Amino acid sequence: MRMESARNFKIAMLLGAFTLLCHWSAYRVGAAYMNSDFSVYYLFSDHVGTSNPFFYFQSNYGGTLLGHLRALFASIISPFLNNQEFPRFEANQIFTFLFLPSLLSIVTYFSALRFATRSGAIFAALIVGAGIQYWIHRMGSDFYWIIVFFGLGGLALRTRYENPCVEMDKKKLFLFSIAAGLALYSSKLNFVFVICFFFPITKKFNRKELVPRLGLVLAGLSLGLVPDLFFRSSSPNTLETTYSLQSFSAILDTLMHRIPLAIRELCTGYPHLLVHKGGEKYFSYALFFFGFLATLRNLRKRPPFIAPLLGSAALTILYCALFRTYDVAPSRYLFPLLPFFAISLALAWDSARQKEKWILLVVAVGHLSFHLQDRYQSYFHYAPTKDSLTDAVRVFRQVDGLKVVLSDDYWASNTYTALSQGQPFFVSTGTRFGPEEGFLLSDTETKVGLLLSHPLSVSSVQRGGRDCAVSPLGKGEKYYYLANCGRSD
Repeated sequence: MRMESARNFKIAMLLGAFTLLCHWSAYRVGAAYMNSDFSVYYLFSDHVGTSNPFFYFQSNYGGTLLGHLRALFASIISPFLNNQEFPRFEANQIFTFLFLPSLLSIVTYFSALRFATRSGAIFAALIVGAGIQYWIHRMGSDFYWIIVFFGLGGLALRTRYENPCVEMDKKKLFLFSIAAGLALYSSKLNFVFVICFFFPITKKFNRKELVPRLGLVLAGLSLGLVPDLFFRSSSPNTLETTYSLQSFSAILDTLMHRIPLAIRELCTGYPHLLVHKGGEKYFSYALFFFGFLATLRNLRKRPPFIAPLLGSAALTILYCALFRTYDVAPSRYLFPLLPFFAISLALAWDSARQKEKWILLVVAVGHLSFHLQDRYQSYFHYAPTKDSLTDAVRVFRQVDGLKVVLSDDYWASNTYTALSQGQPFFVSTGTRFGPEEGFLLSDTETKVGLLLSHPLSVSSVQRGGRDCAVSPLGKGEKYYYLANCGRSD
């Protein structure tokens, strides 16, 4: 048993190392992948432990268990990094582009072992580790990562029980219920796995024993949701998701058109964000199809194992089809399919005959080729953008006493702040989205920086009822100015 565990540990570490190599180029230019939405995870991590740790958008975009782990990770390793300018940002980059993908391949391997042989689990971990979807692997979305980790762990644990509410040890049942509540705090999409975990496959249970155990589950879930309740009661500007049923025609359109399109995006990423446009992406689609067929094939053989797996996929599709939350970025709502996809790949390998395994290998190589080529080409494509971001922060950091910079680029303002760690803050002149401290400074400071996408043709500007004398600081990809403003009347 010990030898088996040691062997699995070595394999998992090798899988993690392989994944790390696959993502190295993304780590080097990761700042250019970011935008104001995805920089929130870095900003949240920087605010943990300070006097103002909660953003008004915290619960929706960064206030997750993973966000606190990110903060701890960055605090531990940033002092040891050979980066004097942006140590905290680099620590966040390592967490996003190296640690999390490597951890995903390791978790996939151990979870798949509950469903498949070692060779099947290795096959699944290699495919998932090299890259599945743009939002997770390139943007480091803690909000979505937690869905995949909780799904893989929950589905793997579910294989031990036909009816967890009755069969699990009471202490373990209570602890898992707390974890489920915390997962729901991190992302409400985890409801898919909570339902599939607790739903009984067999009807053989003692009702008298079941009732107090259900009470234990509800108590654990409530305890796990305490951070969410605390946040919502203390943050008046919380973003709320509205749920309303779609019309019958909209449901059909979602099932026939939008969900198939979103599954393709889930496998490869959004077409307009991909640098590599090669046809190898069709191999990624084929893998999803093979995995789905293999899961159906295994349903008869091992229903206690496969039913919750298929149930999680069915609930995800049903949720997307019925409710009008399916917006312009549809694949984000299909993230609960990724654990299903990962485990189904292991089942596909185990179900394949010898000749079919060769076909699977060819398809897998095509899939890996697509993602690795896109990452390699992205390195050269995004390197100038990454340099432009760091150059702008350096320019404004050199101005004594400068605490805030106004930017006309909403999509990058939070990225600049994440790089600078709020020294200075960069705030958007458009939508008010970012650390509130920055916006307060922009209203009160007499000296502000201007980061603009176009040159100014005047020597003074108006800002909040104040006259501001403008002087140029230089030019990079954008235009840098310093504005000295009088106090408002």
